[in-house]
Amino acid sequence: MVLLNVPSFPRNAGCPFCIRLEDTDREPPGELVWSFPTSMAFLGRWQHWQGYIVLVSRSHCREPIHLPQGELDSYTREMFMVARSIEKAFQPLKLNYELLGNQVEHPHWHIFPRQTNEMEKDQTQPVWVLISRAENHLEKKAALSRLEAGTLQRTEICHRLKIALREMGAEWQAENR
Repeated sequence: MVLLNVPSFPRNAGCPFCIRLEDTDREPPGELVWSFPTSMAFLGRWQHWQGYIVLVSRSHCREPIHLPQGELDSYTREMFMVARSIEKAFQPLKLNYELLGNQVEHPHWHIFPRQTNEMEKDQTQPVWVLISRAENHLEKKAALSRLEAGTLQRTEICHRLKIALREMGAEWQAENR
């Protein structure tokens, strides 16, 4: 694998993704799925959508279009490789891709696998609508817990995704810039 000569953007001390990227050795088992040249894939909080990943750019900037073109191209390829790994590991009915940045201004993709086991009316709703509904539920804690839990343990979900990525030829980027 060719390592890209990616310019370093200054980390933002208040950015939760910059903080997380700074010390990935502290991640609990089953959280860091893959380390790519321009991004890192983390298992997302909401494992009701089993295999949900947040793919975080290694560079801090407000918009992905501010990344140098080579880095943006690599980041996009890595996002599609992650999507293929989710499909390979969990065979979802559909994948939802979101790159918002409204809450955290740092390029990061949310890749949600949608399954046939979701209630029919929920399959057509964006995931964030369902999460918001749970946050406003009378039994908020229980409702959120249901969305956080998958049928598999987080370490098993992570393991399956890593196997899929290895089988697809992904190489682990050990260097943490």
